[in-house]
Amino acid sequence: MSNPGITSSLALSSAALADYQEWLKAIKQRIHATRMKGALAANGELISLYYEIGAQIVDRESHAQWGSGFIDAFSHDLRQAFPEIGGFSSKNLRYCRAFFRFYCNPAIWQQAVAKLRDTPWAGAESQLSVLLKEIPWGHNILIFTQCSSVAEAGFYIDQTLEQGWSRDVLALQLKSKLYARTGKAVTTFSRALPLPQSDADRRITLDLDDGVKVNYGKFGDLLAEDKAVTEGCWR
Repeated sequence: MSNPGITSSLALSSAALADYQEWLKAIKQRIHATRMKGALAANGELISLYYEIGAQIVDRESHAQWGSGFIDAFSHDLRQAFPEIGGFSSKNLRYCRAFFRFYCNPAIWQQAVAKLRDTPWAGAESQLSVLLKEIPWGHNILIFTQCSSVAEAGFYIDQTLEQGWSRDVLALQLKSKLYARTGKAVTTFSRALPLPQSDADRRITLDLDDGVKVNYGKFGDLLAEDKAVTEGCWR
């Protein structure tokens, strides 16, 4: 039986359809393996998964002949396969693509995709990738969609972690061009890891409606607003 998510959204040859289905199977296996480990309950693992999905989308858009409706069909198939996870809307998948494009050097996109299975965050600056996993996805979206360089993004990530900015405060600082006014004189990616004990002591674990626990550290009080960004990501 044909896949309704594909046949209703894309007009593919039998060879292209088989190629897509094989690729989709691999992505599903990756998500399933992460879910079975309970890793999707951790913000950092979710951000890592979004980076990898973004990389896969960029790679397939460059090499596969799946047409303009590919992301919408992909979204349909993932939501059908994992309705309890969420976060796979077409809009959010496009954010995943933009996330990867922003932080990965475009000169090594292809090599990065090939290495992702064995080297998470391939193509991204290693210290920065650690920090990206510490802030909620909604904060990440604001930063990579409104910053013009990785250096600028690093400044806002540092400040978000150091100051504990809510998403609204971060949005205001981005709008005020804080980096242009003061950030260029500040060394980015400077925050020591792991979190100081005073911050570690503030870590809390939140129980979601479905019982999944997500550790957002000192950003735990921002979970409710972050849920709306990914259109039911945590349902």
